[in-house]
This record gives sequence, C-alpha cells and structure tokens, in this order.
Amino acid sequence: KTVQSPNMATSKPNLYIGIDGGASSSKLVLIDNTEKKLSEFSSGSCNKNNIGFDSALKNVSDGIEGLLTLAKKKKSDIAGLCMTTAGISMNADKIQWNTALAKYIAGDKGRDNLLIEVHNDSVGDVASVCPKKMSGIVAIVGTGFIVCGYKGEPNVEYRAGGWGPLFGDDASSYFMGEKVLRAAALYYDITGDAHTRFMSDIDKKEDDDTQQKDKIDKSKLIEEYGGSKILYTKLMDTSKVKQFAEMVDWAYNAKDKYKQVAECALLAFDSYNECKVAKQIVDNAVMALIKRLLLVINRMYPSDKFDYNSTDSINIICGGSVMLKSELFLDLVRTQLMWKLGGDGRQTYIKFVKPTRDPQLGGALYIKNKYETSK
Repeated sequence: KTVQSPNMATSKPNLYIGIDGGASSSKLVLIDNTEKKLSEFSSGSCNKNNIGFDSALKNVSDGIEGLLTLAKKKKSDIAGLCMTTAGISMNADKIQWNTALAKYIAGDKGRDNLLIEVHNDSVGDVASVCPKKMSGIVAIVGTGFIVCGYKGEPNVEYRAGGWGPLFGDDASSYFMGEKVLRAAALYYDITGDAHTRFMSDIDKKEDDDTQQKDKIDKSKLIEEYGGSKILYTKLMDTSKVKQFAEMVDWAYNAKDKYKQVAECALLAFDSYNECKVAKQIVDNAVMALIKRLLLVINRMYPSDKFDYNSTDSINIICGGSVMLKSELFLDLVRTQLMWKLGGDGRQTYIKFVKPTRDPQLGGALYIKNKYETSK
C-alpha cells in the first residue's frame, strides 16, 4: 500500500531508498533521480516474525541512518522508499511498517511528497529484473523460501509457500539444515558415547575396552534410521565442537539460530554425490519447490487459456542464496520442473532468470519510477 503524508515539505526531495530485508540480514541502497548509486549499507534482519517489530524497525532505522551518513544527505531529501522483506503476510503488516517508516523519515507531521511502499521480499527480485514492467514468477530459496508471481501490480501476488518453519518451509535451507542436524544426531544416537558424558576417565577407559570387544556392524541400523556418518563428520568439523552434546548449545544458543541451522544445508549440497541421506534431503527440497512453482504457474498461466502464439516468456526469477549460488540446486529444479510439465507446451516458454541487479537496487528503481509516474 502507498502511504503519502499530509504536509508538504519546504524542499524538493530527489533521493530513493531500496531495502532488501532477509531473515538473516538487510541490505540498503540510496540512489538519486538520475539513478546514480550514492551509498550502500548492511544492517540486521527486518523480519519482524523472527526478531519482533521493535528490533526489526531499529535495524531498518540504523540502515537508513547509515545510508544518509555515508552520502552526507538528510531525511528530508528522501522522496521514496521501497522495502521488500520477509514477514509481510497481511495488509496489516504493510500498514504497520508504512506508518513507522513515515514517522521515522518525516516525523509526526509527515509530508505529502514522500512515497513509501512495503512488500513481500519477492517483489524486490521482480524489480531487480524489470522495475517498470514488474512481471514474473519469483522463486526465493534462502533461509526461508517462497514462490510469488506478479503481472505488473506488486499488491496482487500469486503466492505459494513461504509461511515459515512452523508451517513446513520444506524447500528452504533452514528445512534442509534441520534435516542435516537430525541425520547427524541419529548417527550419534546409534554409534556415539553419550552414556559416558558423566563418567570418570577410568570408567570411560573401561567402557571403551568393553565396546571394542563387543563391536558390531551398525551400518544397517544407521541406514534404516536415516543417520549419516558423512553429515555427522562434516557437521562436527563445521561447528568446531569437541563432543556432539555441545551441539545443543551451538544450535539453540546461536545469536541467529535460523541462520545457523540454514547454513547446515551447505553440508547436504557438498555431500549430494556421496551420501544417500544428503541426496534425499536436497531432492525433497527441490520437489517441494516444484510443487509450489506448478501451483503458481497454473494460476497465472492456465494451460487451457494460455496463448501459445505469444512471444513473451514465463520468467522464473531466481532469488535467495540457494537459487543464486547453488548450481546443483538450480539445475535440479530446472530439470525436475521440465520433467513434471512433460509434453505441456508451456515448458518451452519457461525461462530461468538470474537478476543482474540486487533486489534493493531494483526496489529503489521501482519506487523512483512509481514516484515520477504518479505525480
């Protein structure tokens, strides 16, 4: 929703801010009316569902202050701001952010030459590809995941997934990372020495001798339960803990536990060709994303109404660290989507696109165009 404040400022503002707010961090950019980049800044998460609204607002406010300080500009110079962030599920979320940001930038009196828009984080990815046309299907896979389609109006979205970990964010790196932790824990449950944690060194030595004498092959049990020695070993190396029991503190007491767990997905990617469990974790996430992509494609471009003579492609815009950085994951998604569509003629129109601009810059360009065309 667009918010315009009631009072006219004395000077003519000509700067635009774009904010890409992820679950783990936020990136901001400031541009002028010639689209020249004046400053960039990084701040903490602005996903209010993860850290609360007050903390999220402080991170955004600190980021804006950082941008203006670097560029030696003032709040009164800001003409427009577009924030695209995780955690925007309802119109009430947009209103809450719009109100708080308008107050931060323009004060209680406000001004009517300030344009603020807050959208789901997928809007930033569309804007990064086509800030004027604003059309495409965004597939974001990072700490969380979401699939959203747009046909020119960012307030009208065709959405699937992205409801957070409690609702089964089953294509996200958090979901994959959690499965890596479980596979490592199951391996330790079967082969580990948790029962010796409180023993004296002498008792541990005696127990170790007994275990060596009674050593049996546990490989079948590990496979049956879904444990993984490979993931266990890599997790221990990555976390740098000495005993697996220390993983409890490592995971639960991390400053950002969502990010900490999500980064474990990298271990599954690294082990894809050598570990059945890792392969299954990644493949399951890929198929979860495919299901959401098909839901959105069928809503936006139903096969019985699709114009097969069209020259326009169905752009699937990649977003999030996994879709942008993991060639393995992207190749699997592309291959499986084509396979699922089979002989469907729409598959020849589908094009995977990696943005050439950052989402925050896309947002800044979008709000600049919106501001100038809405005068």
